[in-house]
Amino acid sequence: MKYKIINIIAIIFVFFFVCFSNGYCQWMKLQSSSPTDNQRDVPLDQIVVLKFKQPLTSQFINPDLIFEVQSKKSVKADITFSEDKRIIFITPKEPLKRNTFYVVRLNLLNSHMELRDTYTKDIYFTTIGGNFRCIAYTNPAEIILPPGGFRDVIYKFTEIGGGLGEIRRCKLSYETLNGQEISNSSDEMRLLIKDKETVTLPASVSIPLELGDKLKGSTIYIRRIFEGVDSENNVFSIRTGIKTTIADNVDLSVNNSWKPLVTSPEYGTVIPKGSIIPVECKISGVPNTEVHGCWLVNGTPTGFFAGNTDLNGTLRQSLSDKFFASNSGTYSVALQIISPVKVTSEPVEYIVSSSPINSPILMYPKPSQIFKKSTSKSPSFRWCSVLGAVSYKFAISKKREDNSKVWIDCETNMHTPTWVKWGELGTGTFYWSVKPVYPDGKVGNESPASMFMINE
Repeated sequence: MKYKIINIIAIIFVFFFVCFSNGYCQWMKLQSSSPTDNQRDVPLDQIVVLKFKQPLTSQFINPDLIFEVQSKKSVKADITFSEDKRIIFITPKEPLKRNTFYVVRLNLLNSHMELRDTYTKDIYFTTIGGNFRCIAYTNPAEIILPPGGFRDVIYKFTEIGGGLGEIRRCKLSYETLNGQEISNSSDEMRLLIKDKETVTLPASVSIPLELGDKLKGSTIYIRRIFEGVDSENNVFSIRTGIKTTIADNVDLSVNNSWKPLVTSPEYGTVIPKGSIIPVECKISGVPNTEVHGCWLVNGTPTGFFAGNTDLNGTLRQSLSDKFFASNSGTYSVALQIISPVKVTSEPVEYIVSSSPINSPILMYPKPSQIFKKSTSKSPSFRWCSVLGAVSYKFAISKKREDNSKVWIDCETNMHTPTWVKWGELGTGTFYWSVKPVYPDGKVGNESPASMFMINE
């Protein structure tokens, strides 16, 4: 009887041991991997990602985890874990080789409650094949430009051969239709093109005045030759061009008559966070003329457009994309005419806020801005619109705190001193501030004073 009880206990112990061991091995199971097993066309900058069912408390028997199958040569890599210890990241220290068969060889030794177990798993993959090859094309492919005119184009680079390329310089060349070079210039640049990706590069093309005057009515190519190296330091070049007809009927004397103006939003407008910003403009210039331009939002070109002025030489345009006030802060928008001349409007600043503005925020001049006494006109002082205000009071003083300052009534959120008043200020440091005025005549709180300077 005694031996039977011992045998039963031993059987139960073995049963639980086997179950626990199998459960533990299942606990170590690999849930997913990137790349997957037997995946092809894997990029050369691939980071191997291994995700397990539960957190790992593991040691690698061999720190080399990636091998070339044919040569059995290991790949040096950095090995890191996610914060929850469930994911392993294996980052090769150098790009993988093209068209090469690799294996990720897992050999994990785990320790848990005095039990030791080894988990082994192999994942095979093949990298992308072929030498780096890339084509480039432009949109549009053909344009008409007057001498001195600008036009925005989009260069698109499409990788078609596998690998990684970095463009490092660009040669801009003006050529006749038979390939004879007329003029050229070079620029340093950096543009990275990865496996099977398309990269776009906005840029402006132009016809220099001295070149255009000689070739009015001619058709030339504005070519760009992009040069760089691939991941193995092989040199490559990508050549593309825009067929360009130089207009011969443009009177350059009218260039100064072009004027872009942002009509919405108004300077200092407060726009509720999350709403759509109405961005509109008016372009005045030569009647019946095609105009190309773009918006500059915080100085960044966006929303390229084209249109014709009417019989009065006017073109009205709005930012076609819905432009949301997503983040609080102060922003600026301007309009740039690219062709037939290059002219940029005065930027208009506006404020995005999640709550109403109840006190003036001073926007221009910027703090500590310096003006020259000999300037030909006085600056325009601008501040944000205050909720419910019907007018404002404006003052300039020599001291930050000055109870004797003289307040001037302003109907809008802008004031431009007359040249006489501006000249009477003299030189030195000055402070300006604003108060809102409400319909009942009540005057709101004064804004914190902002400093500016006038020197000789």
